[in-house]
This record gives sequence, structure tokens and C-alpha cells, in this order.
Amino acid sequence: MVQIPPRCLFAVACLAGVGLLPALQSASAQENFFAGKTIRIIVGTGSGGGYDGAARLTARYLGKYIPGNPSFVVENMPGASGIKATNFLYEAAPKDGTVLATVNNSMPVYQAISQPGVRFKAEELNWIGSLLQTATT
Repeated sequence: MVQIPPRCLFAVACLAGVGLLPALQSASAQENFFAGKTIRIIVGTGSGGGYDGAARLTARYLGKYIPGNPSFVVENMPGASGIKATNFLYEAAPKDGTVLATVNNSMPVYQAISQPGVRFKAEELNWIGSLLQTATT
């Protein structure tokens, strides 16, 4: 069994609360809204990498910290360095807190440089935070 440090669980719980705020109103509405639902985490890369691993770890534990205890499913949607997943999140995914995504942090840059295929507006997405920090020089 994987042991998660308490500080990580706290961070995950905070991310859940912030990311799902638009769908929440009162305590009873929270439980009714997410009860019996499945929250999808879309991963903008293939399986087996860091983004995929972080999403699967989050999916394994996050449901017990959200009122209504929803289940989670991780779906990989690789393509165009995450642009495919980000376009899906922007254009087609429900905007009710039942779909989250993990994509690389270059999405706003791709929009700014008019990368081919970008149909999203990064400023209109709700950014929750980052589960991974990469070392840069």
C-alpha cells in the first residue's frame, strides 16, 4: 500500500476544494451534487509519464475529501503536446466540476505564439494549481 505524506494529502484536498468551487453551494448541495458521480481527470499525455502518474495518484485519494465521495477515472488524451486535451476541456467538457485536466504548463505560451491547433483561451480556463514542479536551470 502506498503511504501518502500528510502534507501531500492536504495539498490534494486544497486543490480539490479550489478546483470544484464553482459547482459547490451549500454543504447539502455539495453532497447531493457529487454523490454517485464520476469525476474525470483528462491527462494531456500518454500513459506512464509524470502527468499520468500524478493524475492517477490524485484520482486514487481525492474522492474521499469531496462531499458526496465521487469516484474518479483517469483518461489519457495525448496529442499535440497537450493541446488536444486543453481544446477538449475548453470546448466540450462540462463546466460543472466533473472534468479536470492535467496538461503541461506551456499552454498559455502556445496560445501566445499562435501555435497551430490552439482553439482555447487560456485566460478563460480555471487553473487550480500544479501537482508537479519540474527543475529548471
